Formats: sequence, C-alpha cells, structure tokens
Amino acid sequence: MTSCPFFPAVAFLIILFSFKQIRYWFGDLLLCCVFNYESTFTT
Repeated sequence: MTSCPFFPAVAFLIILFSFKQIRYWFGDLLLCCVFNYESTFTT
C-alpha cells in the first residue's frame, strides 16, 4: 500500500481531465443546440 497516498492525486487528475473534456463536448453540444434553435425560429 505504498502507492496509497499517490492514488487520490492520480484519480483527481483523471477526473479533472475527463471533466474538462466533458465540458468541451457539452459546450459544443450546447452551441449546436443554440444554433439549431435560432435557425428554426428565424425561418
């Protein structure tokens, strides 16, 4: 169990990185939805 104190830091980095990716993906999805919403209401 020598890597026990090291594990939370690695897990935190992985969670942080995946959250960043998810946020980028969600931002793109939201932007796409907004553009589709505006295009459907302007026509």
